[in-house]
Amino acid sequence: MKLDRRGFLKFAVGGAIGTLATPIPWDMIDESAKFTDLWAPEPAKGPSSFVHSTCRLCPGGCGITLRLVEDKSGRDEWRGWHHKEFIQRRRLPAVPLRAVKIAGNPDHPVNHGGICPLGAAGLQLLYGTNRVTTPLKRTNPKGEGEAAWEKITWDEALNIVNGKLREIREAGNPHTVACILDNKKGLTAELIDRFFRAYGSSNVITMPSQEDVETVGLSLMQGTGGRLAYDLENSKYVLSFGAALLEGWGAPVHNMMVFGKWQEANEHTLVQIEPNCSITASKADKWLAVKPGAEAALALGMANVIVTEGLYDRSGIAHCQGFEGFKALLESEYNPRKVSEITGIPANVIATTARAFAVTKPAVAVYGRGQGVMSGNLAEFMSIYSLNALVGSIGTKGGVVMQREVPFKAWPALVTDAVALQGLSQPRIDGEGGEIKHGVCMAHNLTAALKSGAVNALVVHEANPCYALPGAHKFEEAVAKVPFVLALTSCMNETARSADIVLPVASYLERLEDVASAARVPYASMSLTRPVLANVPEARHPGDVFLTLARAMGGSVGSSLPWDNFEALLKEKVGGIFASRRGWIGDQEVAMLGSSDELWEGFNAGKCWYEEPVFGGGGLTFNPQGRTPHFEPVSWMEASRDYPMLLVAYENINIANRRAVDTLPYLTKNIDDTVLQKHDLLVRVNPETAGRMRLVEGDAATVQCPTGRLSVRVHMDVGMMPDVIGIPLGLGHSNDDPFLTGKGVNAYEVLEPVADPVTGLAVWWGTRAKLIKA
Repeated sequence: MKLDRRGFLKFAVGGAIGTLATPIPWDMIDESAKFTDLWAPEPAKGPSSFVHSTCRLCPGGCGITLRLVEDKSGRDEWRGWHHKEFIQRRRLPAVPLRAVKIAGNPDHPVNHGGICPLGAAGLQLLYGTNRVTTPLKRTNPKGEGEAAWEKITWDEALNIVNGKLREIREAGNPHTVACILDNKKGLTAELIDRFFRAYGSSNVITMPSQEDVETVGLSLMQGTGGRLAYDLENSKYVLSFGAALLEGWGAPVHNMMVFGKWQEANEHTLVQIEPNCSITASKADKWLAVKPGAEAALALGMANVIVTEGLYDRSGIAHCQGFEGFKALLESEYNPRKVSEITGIPANVIATTARAFAVTKPAVAVYGRGQGVMSGNLAEFMSIYSLNALVGSIGTKGGVVMQREVPFKAWPALVTDAVALQGLSQPRIDGEGGEIKHGVCMAHNLTAALKSGAVNALVVHEANPCYALPGAHKFEEAVAKVPFVLALTSCMNETARSADIVLPVASYLERLEDVASAARVPYASMSLTRPVLANVPEARHPGDVFLTLARAMGGSVGSSLPWDNFEALLKEKVGGIFASRRGWIGDQEVAMLGSSDELWEGFNAGKCWYEEPVFGGGGLTFNPQGRTPHFEPVSWMEASRDYPMLLVAYENINIANRRAVDTLPYLTKNIDDTVLQKHDLLVRVNPETAGRMRLVEGDAATVQCPTGRLSVRVHMDVGMMPDVIGIPLGLGHSNDDPFLTGKGVNAYEVLEPVADPVTGLAVWWGTRAKLIKA
């Protein structure tokens, strides 16, 4: 399919249609202060300028435009907060420009000028009170009271880090060094992974996400890797199995624009399947309140109707393997009456929904749980994904597609010496999977590895596992046992507080970096974050930090990372896009450009590269390695006498839950008082359940779980299923931020990860609980 720029933009949701004109759960409006009470720096009046960049606060990768005002005052001190609660003075570096507003970039193909509350509030990260502004060295032992810090120079800090890493490597133990990243997307993460592989460690571990189980599932069912995307804008019927389409899943602004298009056309159906009445469920055409964890059974019940009534796509099934065995399983185990008992959804509703899904073309079933951080087991993914095969929606317009990789120039061959080869031959500290061996990270196993003494040094880059891993308090205790911990972060968080050395890194508004392909969007794209302002004086680009360490390390490590700085690496990699001759940069075809330098100039002008989706390749295997899609309940789904209720986590668009970024201070002011009242977190409880326990609205209570207890208040919500407690993620920080610490409780502390026996990956969206009136 060949599209010109105008045709592509029409394909990609028709510009900004729906962003302002339709009822939406959060306003993407011009004045960001209206939804965030957002402060703005107030420099002396001066000329304004506008610079395009890219947001990195979620996987959406939206284009943004910053308004900069020239500050001619020469002051090295100003009032960064002007709200009455934050009247205070902070010393900040004297820079000629001040950023005063973030808006959406109307020329970016992902968001077309729209922006979400988190993206609009990004200046709070830039000017936040919790910025790390200089390298820090701990002066008291970990685990013994509050951390005490000494300011040191970059040379001193890098000498300490280089010395520790060199000492471990020279002892022949490079495999005892581990690194934790938020994810491995982007050239900075790939550079860090390359550094540690050249050093001799394969222990670069990412925080858990929904994409982990997708990666394994796609590898089994389709024999392919890559990132799963959904062509929602062209789908007529969407079955969303818990994906928070309107609350932060995938690319939030893009999804809102798709939703606006649906409303305008009035020919699309959204069915939301989840236990609680979320914003997405309330906006959907139909909400199916399924019992928590029974989504796979519901998908298989629908598949039963589609197969037994002959509604499946025969031409597509002809390219699939194992269909007859899958059909026999559906007919024997998953008729709608039996599935109704498991899911709580009436049999006739299962049947009518399945028929509508099968006969409406194109249709798509979306696997998801919340914003995409929490995940179910492999059987759940396979069951839901199989629906797409049955209706011929794999690799088709309006269905599921594999997002193409950005055609960066390939990395040069890794240089490895004998020490590196010996280290890389050792098993990863997080394990290699369950019954199926795979390369996906299993961060939930790190706590045990740290406690066992298997790790001599831990490096954490822009992640916060001491807060955001299930069982976070146990991980924090385990970190205290690691001899050396290094944290690279722009803001002091719980994990940095547990480190021996903290290195300040530039924020996304202060550094040059690639942002490739918005999550779940079917077309590939790439644009840059740009250093629109001078760094906090001591903050550095994390890529430059690891390149400096590589030069100091020398040998195979230095040879594997030969670039002078990260910008040189990025420019070289962008040359691969030019060589591919694929896609567009702004309004120009890459094939029409005269040189890679011309493409580079386009990126530095704030333009975005993108290309249309590629459809095709719709076959799969229904029984890979003898494993047919089936319903497999998680152990803590069953009620017990001690814990008769199920605690289920949920997410909120105003609460940052991507682990690399804490919730921005003033966004807590925009959280509904049914979620947070002053410093008290409210859990959602069905009135029937609350009545049995003699609880009323606002009552103080304790949520008791097998792994700990949380003090909360009760919000009665008819949208929550009986005997289920809904608790929000992203609150309850203890990082000494004056605007975040003590607001609510941290639900991660009590969530209990259960390993999927097939993959070994963690299933951790809930746990058993009881609610005790205080």
